[in-house]
Amino acid sequence: MEIIDVKTVFIIYVITNGLCASVMASLWLQNRRRFPEIALWLINFILQFIAVLLIVLRGVVPDFFSIVLANTFVVGGAVILYIGLERYVGKKSWQIHNYVMVGVFMLAHAYFTYVYSDLALRNINFSLGVLYICAQATWLMLRRAETKILTATRATGIVLAIFCFVSLVRIIVNLMRWRVSTDLFKSGLYDAIILVIYPILFIALTFTLVLMVSRRFSVALEHELIEHQRVEQRIKQSEENLKEAQHIAQLGNWELDLMTNTLHWSDGIYELFEIDPNKFGASYEAFLNAIHPDDRAMVNQAYTESLKNRTHYEIAHRLLMKDGRIKWVNEICRSEFDKQGNPLKSFGIVQDITRQKQAEEQIKLNTDRLTSLLNIIQYRTNTTQEFLDYALNEVIKLTQSKIGYIYFYHEDQRQFVLNTWSKDVMKECTIANPQTCYELDKTGVWGEAVRQRKPIILNDFEASHPLKKGYPEGHAPLKKFMTVPVFKEDKIVAVVGVANKVSDYNETDVLQLTLFMDAVWKSVEIKTTEEKLRESEESIRAITDAAKDAIMMIDNNGNTTYWNPAAEHILGYKREEVIGKNLHGLIVPERFLAAHNAAFPEFQKTGRGNAIGKTLELAARRKDGQEIDIALSLSSVNIKGEWNGIGIIQDITDRKKAEEKLKHMATHDSLTDLPTLKLAEDRLAMAMGLARRHKEKVAVMFMDLDGFKRVNDTLGHDAGDFLLKTLAQRLLSSIRKTDTIARVGGDEFLLIATELKSSDDAANIANKVVKLVAQPVNINGHKAAVSASIGIAFYPDNGEDINELIKLADEAMYRIKNSSKNGFGFAN
Repeated sequence: MEIIDVKTVFIIYVITNGLCASVMASLWLQNRRRFPEIALWLINFILQFIAVLLIVLRGVVPDFFSIVLANTFVVGGAVILYIGLERYVGKKSWQIHNYVMVGVFMLAHAYFTYVYSDLALRNINFSLGVLYICAQATWLMLRRAETKILTATRATGIVLAIFCFVSLVRIIVNLMRWRVSTDLFKSGLYDAIILVIYPILFIALTFTLVLMVSRRFSVALEHELIEHQRVEQRIKQSEENLKEAQHIAQLGNWELDLMTNTLHWSDGIYELFEIDPNKFGASYEAFLNAIHPDDRAMVNQAYTESLKNRTHYEIAHRLLMKDGRIKWVNEICRSEFDKQGNPLKSFGIVQDITRQKQAEEQIKLNTDRLTSLLNIIQYRTNTTQEFLDYALNEVIKLTQSKIGYIYFYHEDQRQFVLNTWSKDVMKECTIANPQTCYELDKTGVWGEAVRQRKPIILNDFEASHPLKKGYPEGHAPLKKFMTVPVFKEDKIVAVVGVANKVSDYNETDVLQLTLFMDAVWKSVEIKTTEEKLRESEESIRAITDAAKDAIMMIDNNGNTTYWNPAAEHILGYKREEVIGKNLHGLIVPERFLAAHNAAFPEFQKTGRGNAIGKTLELAARRKDGQEIDIALSLSSVNIKGEWNGIGIIQDITDRKKAEEKLKHMATHDSLTDLPTLKLAEDRLAMAMGLARRHKEKVAVMFMDLDGFKRVNDTLGHDAGDFLLKTLAQRLLSSIRKTDTIARVGGDEFLLIATELKSSDDAANIANKVVKLVAQPVNINGHKAAVSASIGIAFYPDNGEDINELIKLADEAMYRIKNSSKNGFGFAN
């Protein structure tokens, strides 16, 4: 008498695995975006459930499914779980050895099932496979995982280690208590106890996996929250720094949203324009009204052309203050375009250049030396560094010096950073490790320009002086020295120094150097901005040129105004063939043209419509008349008071065909191209609905081929496949258009017969099918003959539940198959 019924254990195992699989499915649904590898865990759980279910059905289904395939599902599922765990912890590795192991395992199991049938050897083979993969997974969870996630993975690793231990015990027990047996359900007490442990461990594994994901998710969420807070703090600090910098530099920035025509001004612009923010409605038109009347047309034209040409612009213009004063401002603008080159937003900076303008006017009246200074200001280079190098050489000439330098100064850090040295200094300098960065507190006389915030002159540098701290050995010798701080408003941003002039330095040198560096610094700021704008413009142009989608634009009358090369390729029209012509008449299929034309007046008036701001999948007509499937994205933009449309087209013809093919493959058998069980069930549901309405019957016929295994065994599986395809074609050609024939298993078919008045109609169809199947099939000179056993259930006579009807038909088929075969019978 068995203390533990093994089959009962497996039934409990089926229920347990089903519950665990449902838990894992829920875990995957909740976390599939963050942890997509959970899908592999779910596949393992599904395979485990199927495997145990097949084992429970041992004696009902063939041994290949209930022994070989079922155990292969268990081991193979464990490999899939291991791959998923590797991806989860970010430790991917080659899996060839595991794939080879699964193959060897399956062959060994088949051998111990069919050639040398021995349950103990199968148990050992199974335990070795589980031990092999669980040992890898245990090492992964306990040792290979990153330290920061070991806390989350440790419990899973422990459960996997217990799996290893149980498998090892099972191997030892089978080796010590060897007995030849083939019946799993009479395998003995020890195996039964171990089999009780497996579902318990499986529940524990499910729990630890859920716990592992929950712990990691909570840790990740905490890190994200902390990082979000840090980013917010940095953004807030950056905004405050920007606001302060703009105030100091007399700069302001603005942003114009071209989609909504809304304008945002920074506080710096309100200060510069001397306008109360509470009394000013920011818009592009309001901005134009703030400009000097004589300059409005010039500014508007520069901005409009920059959008048209997709370039940035820089312009200086006047502002007319309420008290009659004139201010000069320098404005630099760049615009942001989408991938198709359509403008979205414009960004700009405005700088008060009134002093610069006054200085330029004074320079015109200055001596030749000041004219030379103007030439320096107008010097153009590709980079800011080249400009500063050139400027330093010019100031050395201007002050009749021999050597010089320019250091940038950061007041917040009290630190000098070397920008450029004159070449003669580097020739004479022999310092072993020259510095490029100096702390203010560690500088000598040349740092006094910052400490005292005024120019410093030493015309006898070799004489003793309280400000001198000396200079490093190997430094170029200094005889006369002058250093001047460079101010941006009240902030020192740089220092310039010159030395070794033949005559003494004086206030004129200070004035010239001060004026020079003030102009240079403004140019540096403008040039830096230009470089950034140029880089942005080049990036936008590269993206636009590389666009592979068709981009087109129509005016307020529907006529084409823009047509990119991709549009030529997709729709077949050259640019010159469509510019100025109505786009709807060219590419909209005739059957849709009326609807397009009816919706267009609303767009002309408001820029809105059902398609604006959406992506629609439509049909389009090419130049050659061929219709293609497209994805169309539409947007509108107001240009000079009129709404224009911008369209982006993707050719999705190939994608549509692929989708249809995939849809067909998902609902049809790959060998016979017959519908699958799922599609047959959908059609049965529809047929039952129609039958209910017309008070008719629907017959569900479950058919199994008699003798098919003999064909496979004698002629091979290729012959069996050929036989199935041939019979499928026979059945398809013989049934009515309203009926359905589906392949639901290896040699099992489901026939749904509709519009039946009586059971005799179904009997006639079944008899016809039996005769068709019985006709031999010629396979490479061999005649293969099979017969059909058919079970028939009727809707509504035998029930109204689809699964119940199929089950009744299946049972009826087995009664025929177990009795006479080659015939049909009705459900009880």
